[in-house]
Amino acid sequence: MLGVLMLVSSCGSYTATGAYVGAQFGHVIGSAVGGIAGGWRGHDVGSLIGTLGGAAAGAAIGAVAEEASTRRVERRIEQRRQAECQQTDDESGFDPTGSGDDRIEFDEGTPESTSCRASSR
Repeated sequence: MLGVLMLVSSCGSYTATGAYVGAQFGHVIGSAVGGIAGGWRGHDVGSLIGTLGGAAAGAAIGAVAEEASTRRVERRIEQRRQAECQQTDDESGFDPTGSGDDRIEFDEGTPESTSCRASSR
């Protein structure tokens, strides 16, 4: 139960997941190839080399996937920011994007009220 609880509640990344899956896959393939090619010790050496190689390859693939995911999130944030800046005609303070920021600002000199003007330059 403790293992399941820790597994379900933990955080992860594409890089870590890629390294884990790559290591597991590399271990199985390396073990099979080493066992066929070199007998009993070939199994051990093949599983070690397969695990290390698979982990490295999986981590590299996971890092690329994580970078793409980060760029996608940053693009969405920028699109939302641009949409908020385009809707400055509404003086009621209502935020139609649903981001939960329905503040009414009474001071025109605050950094929040000038952020759209600064980012559009």
